[in-house]
Amino acid sequence: MKIDFKELLPVILGVIKDWRVIVIVVTMILVIAFTKFIVNYEKKPKRPKLKKKPAAAPAPKQEAAEGGKAAAAAEAPAE
Repeated sequence: MKIDFKELLPVILGVIKDWRVIVIVVTMILVIAFTKFIVNYEKKPKRPKLKKKPAAAPAPKQEAAEGGKAAAAAEAPAE
């Protein structure tokens, strides 16, 4: 018994158009895509936390407001 292509074509189209075959093919494509995603997934490297710089020491206050008397007295030799 030899099947001619003209007789085989309606059977092939009937199988391909069946809703169960379509659902299974779509499900398998989704499963394969999800599996490929999981296999190739790489976590991003953790960024090191930026440490806050310690607060800069306050600038020394100049004693120019006193007219320079205290600065001059400190520079003069003690007798």
